Amino acid sequence: MKTAQNFYRWEGENLILRVLLQPKASCNEFVGPQEDRLKVRLTAPPVDGQANQKLIEFLAKQFKVPKAQVSIVQGELARQKNTAHPIA
Repeated sequence: MKTAQNFYRWEGENLILRVLLQPKASCNEFVGPQEDRLKVRLTAPPVDGQANQKLIEFLAKQFKVPKAQVSIVQGELARQKNTAHPIA
């Protein structure tokens, strides 16, 4: 059975996050665990990759890593995404 703690895992030095994205929100914020994902609200609309770009920018800022080190590894066209980035 999956628990709320399953929204992340480590692969070497990379943190893999399982994200549930809510685009077109009133602000950019972490909401918290929701089932086996971390819910994230973003102001960007889900159009032309804007929400994906905003997610990368938001995670990079929160984890203090360059945007180039954050990537969406699964779910680019879905609300449920997997992201990866190293934590220094």
